[in-house]
Amino acid sequence: MKSTGLILPSREGGGKTTFIGRELIRNPYESAVYIMVRPEYLLSTFEEYGLKKEVKASPNVPDIAAHLEKTVANPAFQQPLSPEAYRKFRKALGKLLWLAQVRHDLKLFLSLIGTQQAHPMHGTEQALRSLLRFLVSDVNVALRLPSNSKEALHFDGREEFSVMVHSFSDASHGPYRFNGRRGITGGVTYFDNGLVKSSAKQQQATSLSSCESELYAIQQIAQESIALVRLFHRVLHGIGLISEQENIPIVLETDSASAIQLLQGIDIPKRSRHIEIRLLWLRSKLETGEVILRHRPGLQNVADLFTKCLSAQDFMRHRLTLGLAPLEGSPLLNFHVCLVFGWIL
Repeated sequence: MKSTGLILPSREGGGKTTFIGRELIRNPYESAVYIMVRPEYLLSTFEEYGLKKEVKASPNVPDIAAHLEKTVANPAFQQPLSPEAYRKFRKALGKLLWLAQVRHDLKLFLSLIGTQQAHPMHGTEQALRSLLRFLVSDVNVALRLPSNSKEALHFDGREEFSVMVHSFSDASHGPYRFNGRRGITGGVTYFDNGLVKSSAKQQQATSLSSCESELYAIQQIAQESIALVRLFHRVLHGIGLISEQENIPIVLETDSASAIQLLQGIDIPKRSRHIEIRLLWLRSKLETGEVILRHRPGLQNVADLFTKCLSAQDFMRHRLTLGLAPLEGSPLLNFHVCLVFGWIL
């Protein structure tokens, strides 16, 4: 074991340390922990692409998919990159993928761009450039643990659970031509209102219906949540907060009413495939109570951020739910101003 820094309890003044390139901050008299990557991290990348904050920064949330769709429909965007442009592209993409471990709001963008990373084209580079233009003015963002958007994570009956894992799933059914019309699974997992994991993944099988895509996503997020539950149980039991026999339930929310009805029924619809084993596995977890499935409308489902390119308003709203917000000047004051402003909106 090696000590790399010390962050005190909030009542003792908190503190700040850097670990593996990430800054961890706790402000005095505030128990939350903020995690961020220093704004200078992407400075060399911005310079390589000729982006200057005062000239070419874009406050608009980029529509990555629109650029990538041009690689299918427009020959001008299908030209392969030169060796020098390819090297620069791979380097920038690698840095962004590392940044996304803290900046969860970037995961869908990078998942979409990653479908063409082996053979990037002019349109792929344009998609990456649009993301970088957005980040020029959006690099000073921190992840708050736990999230301060408690209303967005609340549901009826929440008070019944003293400890639980709270997950969200969503799916897009064959939305884009550039990825072969494969569905996209979006998932978010919280523990005690703190973001633990998020993902935006291309589904391996092409689904024949929206319901099938949603079932694929529900099963995948439920499986990942169960793995996390075992880790949480071991830690909480080790520090004496729960007994060895006590179970940690998983509350999984989805916006697909048809998928919930199918899981509660007994028949598999004819227009579904690749899901029989997934369906039976999910039903067994619902019967034992390991997973509790609930419906949450799409506009309130934070996993929507990881399945499609959203409008700026919806993007920022879901980002606040994750616990991500700009952090400028005084970490404590400005972060709270952003959260309050977002809540008012």
